[in-house]
Amino acid sequence: MYILIHNEGVEMEKIIKFIEICVILVIASMCINNTLRTLSTTTPPPTELVERITAKEAFYLAEELVKSEYEDAHLNTVGAGTTSFVARLTSFPVDGKSFKWRFVFISPTAQKRIEISVEDGVATIDKVWEWTPDEEDHWKEWIIDPDEWNIDSPEAEQVADRHGGAEYKEDDPDHCVRQMTLHATKNELLWLIDYGPLKGKSGKLQGVGMKIDAKTGEFLRKSETTYG
Repeated sequence: MYILIHNEGVEMEKIIKFIEICVILVIASMCINNTLRTLSTTTPPPTELVERITAKEAFYLAEELVKSEYEDAHLNTVGAGTTSFVARLTSFPVDGKSFKWRFVFISPTAQKRIEISVEDGVATIDKVWEWTPDEEDHWKEWIIDPDEWNIDSPEAEQVADRHGGAEYKEDDPDHCVRQMTLHATKNELLWLIDYGPLKGKSGKLQGVGMKIDAKTGEFLRKSETTYG
């Protein structure tokens, strides 16, 4: 009789412990679910901060991409912004930095022009086309030597600002730098900086063009101009 009662007591203890474990597991599961639910509603998804970058910073990204497909590619032109009458405000460079830069490279071996954009820090080949007879004859005169490109876009705008650009921007809150381009001629490497209004009338934009030596930083010329 004692053995029977004792065995029943042992079995009852096992049942009670089993129930206690089940209760603990249920409570733990509820806590985990509540925690996950809280995290999903209060913790924002990770986001990558995108900033404007300089022409040279974008160039290194574009060069890495183009060299992976065209080993002999040479830089031909660099640009950001536009003088077009209709444009997104975010497309304009600010303090010599831009969300998007455009590059054209020349591959003598492939006899092609390769257009690459670097937007939000990502380089993409946008277009590849055959070069023209003029390019075939004169391409060496039009390439940009990165070793001679000493003045990056922020420094170029600073030079232009000191020679009338800052005054132009301060004259009207609607005035800004609309476009920056870098290109080479036979003996020169030039920054062209176009100041203009955010909006124009009748499809015309009255602005100011600045020319900067991209090798030395020397200011070369200022001219009144009309875009559009």
